[in-house]
Amino acid sequence: MNTNESDLARLSRRASQHDFFLGSILQQLAEREALDDSNLASRLSCDVSVLPMLRLCRAPRLDDDRQFSTDIRRISEHFDVSFADLLAIVRDELISARMAKGTQEGAPRRNSGWLMAARDRDDE
Repeated sequence: MNTNESDLARLSRRASQHDFFLGSILQQLAEREALDDSNLASRLSCDVSVLPMLRLCRAPRLDDDRQFSTDIRRISEHFDVSFADLLAIVRDELISARMAKGTQEGAPRRNSGWLMAARDRDDE
C-alpha cells in the first residue's frame, strides 16, 4: 500500500465518525456484524480497494424517498457496487439506528403502535 492509499484509508475512517458520510452507515454495519473490510466488501459485492472512496461519499438524503434512491443508484453506479446490496444495507442500518435510539429513550408506550404489529392479541 503506498502513502496515498494509506492517507485515503485513514481519512475515510475518520469521516466514518460523522453522519454526513456514507462511511458512518457502513461502520455501523461493520460494528454490529463484526465485519472486517474484506467481509464488508463482500457484502457490497465490490473490491476492498473501493471502500475508502465509498466511505467518503455523502450519506443518501433521507428527506425524499426518490432522492434517497437516486443517491444510492449514483453511488452504486460510480463505484460499481451492487445497487440492491447497498440499498438493503443502508435501509437496514438506518432502521437499526432508529430502533436503537428508541430503546435508549425508554420502552415504547403501551399501544403506541411501535410494537403493535408484533402482537397477535390484545392484552387484557
